[in-house]
Amino acid sequence: FKNQLTSYVQMYLPDCPFEINTTRQYSVIPEGCVTARRPIDRGVIKYLYGFLVSLKEEEEHDLDVTGRNFTIVTSSRSNCSSLFLGPARFVNHDCEGNAELRPANDGMQIVATRYIRIGEEITVKYGSHYFGEDNCDCLCATCASIGRNG
Repeated sequence: FKNQLTSYVQMYLPDCPFEINTTRQYSVIPEGCVTARRPIDRGVIKYLYGFLVSLKEEEEHDLDVTGRNFTIVTSSRSNCSSLFLGPARFVNHDCEGNAELRPANDGMQIVATRYIRIGEEITVKYGSHYFGEDNCDCLCATCASIGRNG
C-alpha cells in the first residue's frame, strides 16, 4: 500500500514531468488522461508507473457487476487478471502511441518512444485487437484523425 500511495504523491513533486487531466476523446463524459507537464525525451518517464494486484475470479466478477471503473489487465502468459493501480492506469490507448508499457519489478513503467511536447497526451498502444478485430471499435485520436472506426 505504501508504494502505491507514494506513486500518487510523487505526481506533485516539482520534477514530475506529467499530470493527470481529463479528456472527452472517448466519451461525452470526461475521463482521465495523462499529459506532459514539460517536454519529455525518449526513455522512462519518471514517476509514471503502475502496480499489478492479482484478482480472484469472484473479485473480477464483482467489479464487472458493480460497474466500477477500474483498469483490469489480463496476462497473456498466465491468463490471470490483475488490477492496474498507480498513475500509469490513466494512460490511454492510441494506435500510434508515443510511449509503451514495459514490465518493471512489481509492475509496469511507461517509456516514451519519441519526444513528447508540453500538453500532449501520453498514450500507449494497448494491442492490435484490444478494441475488436483489428481495433475496429477504436476511438483514439489517430483513428479519429483519419476517419477510421467510431
